Amino acid sequence: YSARRVDGEWSDIENLGAGVNSESWDSQPVLSGDGSVLYFASDRPGGKGGTDIYRSTRQPDGWSAAVNVGGPVNSSSDDMSPVIAPDNKTFYFASNRSGGRGGFDIWSSRVFNNSFEAPRNLKEPINSASDEYFYMALVNSDIAYFSSDRTGGSGALDIYTAVPNPVKPEPVRVVQGVVSDAETGNPLGASMLITDLETGARVGELRSDDLTGDYLVILPAGKKYSVTAEKPGYLFYSERFDVPANEKGEEVNYDIQLSRTSTRLLVNFDFDSSTLKPESRSEMNRVVSYLNDNPSVKIEVAGHTDDVGNDEYNDKLSERRAEAVKTFLAQKGIDSDRVATVGFGKRKPLSKEDTDEARARNRRVEMRIVL
Repeated sequence: YSARRVDGEWSDIENLGAGVNSESWDSQPVLSGDGSVLYFASDRPGGKGGTDIYRSTRQPDGWSAAVNVGGPVNSSSDDMSPVIAPDNKTFYFASNRSGGRGGFDIWSSRVFNNSFEAPRNLKEPINSASDEYFYMALVNSDIAYFSSDRTGGSGALDIYTAVPNPVKPEPVRVVQGVVSDAETGNPLGASMLITDLETGARVGELRSDDLTGDYLVILPAGKKYSVTAEKPGYLFYSERFDVPANEKGEEVNYDIQLSRTSTRLLVNFDFDSSTLKPESRSEMNRVVSYLNDNPSVKIEVAGHTDDVGNDEYNDKLSERRAEAVKTFLAQKGIDSDRVATVGFGKRKPLSKEDTDEARARNRRVEMRIVL
């Protein structure tokens, strides 16, 4: 089942349907860190053993038909309690297959493009002659938790801490903050979309909390992402995060303010150029969708530069960049009469500091609703 939390209350409780559920036992669901993949255990017919692990992916209209993840994760024994780590690569599960310490043991595998490596047993002292389940690695940490009914505990299944985690996930970039109304400061519940800027693919979809506006997204290493907040009645806002392949586990606080009338567009140009870079496509397509959904709206696109160079040159460069946005929209079928352009050069900086970070903030393209 799924449920949605709105204004602090759980609602919209729905069965995920026949594509995911069966007439058998379907349980132990877990979501990937980006919210795009659902893993669960089931003893439905057609599996490799008593219980197998299955996977479903998020689609625009719901969840895809569940598929058995197959070997080498599933075996002729019972395989269950799946957990995918925040890096979307490190996979833990419990199995009573041969080669363990007894009962159910914790095993780990690595997943690449939906294919799993041969699992490894976490051995003692994680595993014991009793049953161990649900191995959960904390993000950017050497700590993990799991449950076990081994002797010496307080009850049947107890929770144990594993330090250090013998199979640590890769470090990830954690971005968290608050989404709020730009005018009132009130927190907003918004859709949080994660896009791979190089491919344009949407790789994650989450939400900020309706009461507090808090959001948290996890960005695996080795890609360039945009994180976009969207809410009906407001213009979207996107920020770019480049996560290197050697990411160390940085945690970033980034608050997002949504406006009903204007937004900064996440579009990029090479130095001294007015040609839109390929990674701008996702944001520009977002503008196209917005204008198609709001056919009566007209906008002004404003270009801005930093303080390097003379006024006349910067004015013309900012005008060319605004025109590049208009040209893209026209090529996508947006009536040119709906798009006005203006170049402000360096006359309206967001910051008057002379640091590289301040100059980067001042080099921008903004979109404003004029009707």
